[in-house]
This record gives sequence, C-alpha cells and structure tokens, in this order.
Amino acid sequence: GITSGELFSIYRGRCKKLGLLPISDRSISNYIKTLQNIHLIRTEKAGIRGNVRKFYVSKDFLMFDSSKIY
Repeated sequence: GITSGELFSIYRGRCKKLGLLPISDRSISNYIKTLQNIHLIRTEKAGIRGNVRKFYVSKDFLMFDSSKIY
C-alpha cells in the first residue's frame, strides 16, 4: 500500500512536472472517499492519531473486465 502523505507528494510532484496547478488536499481526500465508496480502493489507518491512511487497490478493481461494458 501507499500512505496518504506519499500519495499527496507523488501527486504534487507530477503536477509540478506537467506544469499543472494541484487541487487541494481536501479535494484529493474527497476523491479518495469516493473511490472507497465505490469499492475501487480500500483504506486503513496507518498513523498514531488516525490522520494517516494507507491505500490499497480493491480486488474487485483488479478483476474488472472493461470488455463487458456495453
């Protein structure tokens, strides 16, 4: 898995490399919650105070077959 801090850092680095303005951490968190709600990722607490999360790709997403979309 990857921690939220690592994810945010990678995202900001890629935005900088591409010359894009990154969205806020809050917007990223909201997007992550959406991915979690539709079962594309799962998260677990990884920090002492509960602020750090670790992300994993859902098994359902790994087994997704896009050829079955009509």
